Amino acid sequence: DILKDLSELCKGVQHPMRGLFLRFYLSQMCKDKLPDTNSDYEGEEGGDISDAFEFLMTNFTESNRLWVRLQHQGAVKDKARREVERYDLRVLVGTNLVRMSQLEGLTQEFYVAEALPKILEQVVQCKDVMAQQYLLDSIIHAFPDEYHMVTLDQLLTAMTQTTGGVDLRTVMCRLMERLKHVVENNPEAVPDSVDIFGMFRTHLQTILERPFSGEAGAPPAVLAPLLELQSEFLNFTLAMYDGHTEYVDAILESTVLLLTKALGDPDTGSKVDDDAAVDIVVTLLSTPIKSLGWEILDMQHFTTLIKFLTVATQKKVAIGMVDAVLESDNIIEDSDQLAKFLSFIQPVMKDMGGVSSEDLMNDKEFIREQQQVAKIVHIIQSDDTDVVYKCLETARKAFGDGGDARMAHTLIAVVSRAIELVPLIQAREVAVAAGEDVAPAQVSLKRVFGFIHKTLSDGLQTANPHACLRLWLPAADAAGTGGF
Repeated sequence: DILKDLSELCKGVQHPMRGLFLRFYLSQMCKDKLPDTNSDYEGEEGGDISDAFEFLMTNFTESNRLWVRLQHQGAVKDKARREVERYDLRVLVGTNLVRMSQLEGLTQEFYVAEALPKILEQVVQCKDVMAQQYLLDSIIHAFPDEYHMVTLDQLLTAMTQTTGGVDLRTVMCRLMERLKHVVENNPEAVPDSVDIFGMFRTHLQTILERPFSGEAGAPPAVLAPLLELQSEFLNFTLAMYDGHTEYVDAILESTVLLLTKALGDPDTGSKVDDDAAVDIVVTLLSTPIKSLGWEILDMQHFTTLIKFLTVATQKKVAIGMVDAVLESDNIIEDSDQLAKFLSFIQPVMKDMGGVSSEDLMNDKEFIREQQQVAKIVHIIQSDDTDVVYKCLETARKAFGDGGDARMAHTLIAVVSRAIELVPLIQAREVAVAAGEDVAPAQVSLKRVFGFIHKTLSDGLQTANPHACLRLWLPAADAAGTGGF
């Protein structure tokens, strides 16, 4: 009763600034006099954990109301200055949440059933951008991560009910980081009934749909933060669920839906032109490559997302994919895999309109890009010479569509690998003749030399005569050792 009387007496001070400091002072003076579990004041006359929490909850509610009211004090011209002052006073409100988290009787059961619902109700009802963002962040910081794990749906639901101006990216990223830390240190901390990815995806979809009001066309200022939220969710998912390609594709799918609402159809609508948004889309596309390797080739929405970028940016993504593959330990094991990957990097393999071959041949960045593309041929690995040859045919056909400027660099690798096949096929023929358990080669030496001759004379001779001449010599030497 004494605690309730003290709280009621504080209501007599209606000035927001004075009332806020008075509430803070009351909280500090009573922090060791609450009827908490196992405290000296617990009992029939003193009360229990419920009474201790109710006192702090009342103080928190009233402090928050006073804090929100501060923005309406004084002249309109001074509002910006008052907002800065109000932000500096935020700790006077958040201290109440910290004190709640320190209650010995605040068990997980009490937090789930009593504490969190009342706290979130106050956060949602205050309808103030600064207050909602700060209080959500304070809840994540103040209470144990294990509590967040079992109340994730409640917490995310409250976030979707906040005022439109709240920067949920910062709040959600912090929550993701805390949950990731829990799982990394104790994988068994996640209850079987909690689907972390599913909950985040469901509530994030609600947040992504908020700015559109049923009509396509979101301003760039709105689009970039939403895309950044998707990027953070992708990083969280890759860290939490290693190898779950379907989760990554689901995030890309929701990103495609977001951009479709904002820009229209990926084939006929506008392209992402805001620099910040472009960088985030590029990150969304490049991040899975580094983590999942060839598994990205099976994701349905990867190529659709690329279509929202301009041709120049698509080229940037494509060369990024090539660099990522070459830096990893990935190898190409069959022609289907190679063909699918080459289709993904089409923007860097075909001429763009308005640029002459002569200009491209003198462009150092272009030359570097094509040399990187050519290196793809060198990660083809198989014990079966027939498989390697089929991959080389696939590469030759794809590179042939790129024009002379590209073939001047890419066909060199194709011919070099074809020449390397000659001794391997010879060894295979010797093993078959010796009666060893080796399947006969379907691709003969004659066919390989025909492939080399055609590639040099029809492609490289025009595109890069000097390189062509250099390759005729080892090709002739290989033909001599092969008995041709």
